[in-house]
Amino acid sequence: MIAFKILLLIGLMQLLLKTERPELCAGIYAAIVFIFSLIVDVDLIDVIIGTAVSGVLAFIYFWLLDRFRDTFTFWIIFVVGLVLGVI
Repeated sequence: MIAFKILLLIGLMQLLLKTERPELCAGIYAAIVFIFSLIVDVDLIDVIIGTAVSGVLAFIYFWLLDRFRDTFTFWIIFVVGLVLGVI
């Protein structure tokens, strides 16, 4: 599961670099979180709240990546996001 999250974030980062649309990447991430949460969790309210929180955090993450695109800060944000995404 950890490898899947890392590959997902790397893939979405590549999509962000091509499209420059952080909302698209955050939406895809939130949709995947929603689908996997439905499979694992039973309570729909927990799934909705978890998806909303994940979507907002993903948007902030991808917006920061897009904002600091061609700087060293991009790599710091990317690595921190990967580590936090795994936790």
